[in-house]
Amino acid sequence: KNLEINKEGDKLYYLYGSQIQELSINATELPSSSFSENFYYGVSANPSTGNVLGFNADDYTAAGSFDVFSSEGTLLETHTVGIIPNGATFK
Repeated sequence: KNLEINKEGDKLYYLYGSQIQELSINATELPSSSFSENFYYGVSANPSTGNVLGFNADDYTAAGSFDVFSSEGTLLETHTVGIIPNGATFK
């Protein structure tokens, strides 16, 4: 599961080359730059806040982390989590 839609329903987020990409649902071409230049194992979009989460599995044997970005791509916070994080589920 690495395809997410924002809370407004007009942008898609996905991984390409392990980087988060943002694409308008009306786009006719792929984006020329990444939403984030970091490398991730998973991506989720929070439907309540509009924030985008990038999940880093690190070395696949130790604790991973996730970065929280605003919908504009600003890094807001980073959290350490368990081994091989891949996504989040929201209520």
